[in-house]
Amino acid sequence: MKAERAEAGTRIRMTEEDRSQYKGLARHPLARKWMLNRLIEAREKLQTAQSKEAELRWSAEVERVAGELRRCGVHLGAGQ
Repeated sequence: MKAERAEAGTRIRMTEEDRSQYKGLARHPLARKWMLNRLIEAREKLQTAQSKEAELRWSAEVERVAGELRRCGVHLGAGQ
């Protein structure tokens, strides 16, 4: 938690906008940031996969994390 607080420009508390716009874990700004970073990492690993097995694994991870974000009320847009 101390590492997140040290990052410039991050909020560590929920706002009323967070409460009305998101549900569950996604209400917390650091949790949203962490989940979005996981999604970005999984997408990058999918793009650089060297084998079919790695491609399938990272594709499943992208779908899982994207589904988690959707269930938490984070809309990823058309690009998903």
